[in-house]
Amino acid sequence: MNKYAFTLAEVLITLGIIGVVAAVSIPGLIQNYRKHVLKTSFLKSVSTVQSAISLSLDEYGIDSLEEMSEEDFNTHFLPILLSHLKVSKMRPKYNQITNFSKSTPFNTCLNNHKKDSYLLLSGMTICFRQGGYIGNYGELGWTVNFDINGESKPNRAGFDVWELEIKQNAQPYYAPTGMNYCAMAPHKYNDDWYDTGGGYTHQSNGRYCAYYAMNNKCPDGSNREYFDCLPK
Repeated sequence: MNKYAFTLAEVLITLGIIGVVAAVSIPGLIQNYRKHVLKTSFLKSVSTVQSAISLSLDEYGIDSLEEMSEEDFNTHFLPILLSHLKVSKMRPKYNQITNFSKSTPFNTCLNNHKKDSYLLLSGMTICFRQGGYIGNYGELGWTVNFDINGESKPNRAGFDVWELEIKQNAQPYYAPTGMNYCAMAPHKYNDDWYDTGGGYTHQSNGRYCAYYAMNNKCPDGSNREYFDCLPK
């Protein structure tokens, strides 16, 4: 009976083809996996924050944080909120978080050494702050800033770092005109982030990204979904 086998050349050619296919496809698979992790972690983190705030408002006996002073928040409301968030420990600040365009540090209380931040059992880091003004949007009031994977990279606004406005709940904010706070380049008409005066390096670039992510819209106006259009 004749026996057939692959020659060494055939085996090497086959391995070469497999290597080429792997080199082409694996980076794309890894990129898609990372985007999937960012998306699912973002949605889970938003749900966690919203649930904790809702439970805390009920327990405290109020409907909204809009009129709450910083002293009352820190002294009375925050301990209740932190108990619902399942805090592991307070944590030091880290000055690594960049804005959406990765051109300057992001304006977040996670980068602010004067603001307390907390590490949750889930691995998320979180902080709260009052005040702030965004052009045509107006006063922000209370906001929550969180990093879905703690100090792990990319540490970048609109990727793993987010800001939501707190009133009755944690929600994204956005003004359709006036500023361009989730973009990779200045606005095409006036070569700036509208009226910020900061050019493409503006540290607040990324504060509107939660709006696009929660509506699953690409901020560049294309028909792609938010996490599918994130730049590298």
